[in-house]
Amino acid sequence: MNHCLKLEQEKVSKLLFRYSMPAIIAMLVNALYNVVDRVCIGRGVATLGIAGVTFCFPIMNIIVGLTLLVGIGSVTLISINLGKKNMAESEHILNNSLVLITIISIAFSVICYLNINNILKLFGASSEVFPYAKQYLQIILSGSLFQGIGSGLNHCIRADGNPKRSMAIMLTGAVTNIILTPFFIFVMHLGIRGAAIGTVIAQSLTAILVLCYFTRGNSKLKLSIHNCKLNINRSIKTIVIGLAPFLSQLAASVVTIVLNKWLGMYQGDIAVSAMGVVTTTSMLLLMPIYGINQGLQPILGYNYGAAKANRVKQVVKLASAWASIITTLGYILIFICSKSIMLLFSKNDPQLVVVGTKMFKLFLLGMPLLGLQFVGSSCFLAMGKPKQSLLLSLLRQVLLLMPLIIILAHFYKFKGILLAGPIADTIAFIITALFVYKEFKNLSFNKDIKIAS
Repeated sequence: MNHCLKLEQEKVSKLLFRYSMPAIIAMLVNALYNVVDRVCIGRGVATLGIAGVTFCFPIMNIIVGLTLLVGIGSVTLISINLGKKNMAESEHILNNSLVLITIISIAFSVICYLNINNILKLFGASSEVFPYAKQYLQIILSGSLFQGIGSGLNHCIRADGNPKRSMAIMLTGAVTNIILTPFFIFVMHLGIRGAAIGTVIAQSLTAILVLCYFTRGNSKLKLSIHNCKLNINRSIKTIVIGLAPFLSQLAASVVTIVLNKWLGMYQGDIAVSAMGVVTTTSMLLLMPIYGINQGLQPILGYNYGAAKANRVKQVVKLASAWASIITTLGYILIFICSKSIMLLFSKNDPQLVVVGTKMFKLFLLGMPLLGLQFVGSSCFLAMGKPKQSLLLSLLRQVLLLMPLIIILAHFYKFKGILLAGPIADTIAFIITALFVYKEFKNLSFNKDIKIAS
């Protein structure tokens, strides 16, 4: 059974597992790198080093957002066109994406590098934390192009029908990172610079492997010099579809800026460091959700393009159930092990442990509700409905969490900031559930499905 026939006929649970599991494994290892990175910084540099990296999160989130802007946009268009049996257009989209991510990544890096001092001051970095943040961010920016190519085009490998290769490439980069970071910090004594250098080297390796796959590998879609030309029409379509995950990352950056500033205002740099640990750990536990979302993209996109309404519903229901189970188990684990986790990141800072333990239990209280939110947004995106996906992506971060942080902090200070998380999660869950239910109700078995342009 060939790739397209499998997407159309194979049992949905088997298909989703096969496409999601490689992404889950790769993303878990990639997130594990972030944990190792922060542990090495906390123990080998200083607690303030974690705060320094945390103040860099907004820029790092935007870089990830740019890779999603092109990566998710292109993989959605490629999957839909494969569903329509249009191989030539799928290949043109792939080549256009390489040019687009290159231009965007270089432009963003140059702008940020030239304004790095003002950016970090705007983000609220104190004089004690500023040197750590600047040293780290300068090096990270130099590798944004490699991250764009390696992560952005890696999405297209799954659409090409090779999720295992996608996983292998991500694993190679992540494992390289896990090895290099402690080496540069504890052996070479490069401090926080060592963590950033290890990251950039790993990103470079990932980019090389992705390019080799599409130029020298057994891929169905090929990158070629004569096809690598920027097409405005394809670029606009890619950006429109990828806008939702990009704006979601941008929203996360804005929320992180607000969160860091308010935490610093009411609890000092130690709270910012603690939030860095909480964010890093929660991302590790949420990576399976992102893996499921990546796995469902080509499956859902293909079957939506092929007007297979019943299979579309099956994918959404199954992905939502899996995601909800994972987030529930994740919070139970965090609740039980919160103190032990904080001790792992702290060399000798009892205040960090106390503040971080409280953050884990209260700020992440709504974590079991995140599964449906993430899957719901991704499903609308895979079906070529960027407006709904964009609204759901921005709902929790911009429309709910950020205002709640500001309002509740005014009345309840530090505790109010922590309460904003579960309140935002609960409201966003209810609204997302209504959106998904309405879409199911309107999705027809009998008539052709119109693909949003």
